[in-house]
Amino acid sequence: VLIASYLWAIQEGCRTASAIYRSIRHNLFSDNFPDRSRFCRICQNLAQSLQRMRYFMVLDLCQACSFGLIDSFPCTLCHPIRNLRASL
Repeated sequence: VLIASYLWAIQEGCRTASAIYRSIRHNLFSDNFPDRSRFCRICQNLAQSLQRMRYFMVLDLCQACSFGLIDSFPCTLCHPIRNLRASL
């Protein structure tokens, strides 16, 4: 339920954790919903799960492809390129 409501709030245009919480609390669950600090802890754990889900979804879709999809989330494809371009 939390994953679905979190993704719903993002699709509605909420970008910050407080805006996501307010939107879910106001529109979906007015009574039985965790307090804001607990919700933020759950969402931090959820962010790692969502990144992992996106990574494996892209990996599954592009197994036979001869190209690479470069996105803003860290992945092993971008790591060597970023290391070579880094300067101090």
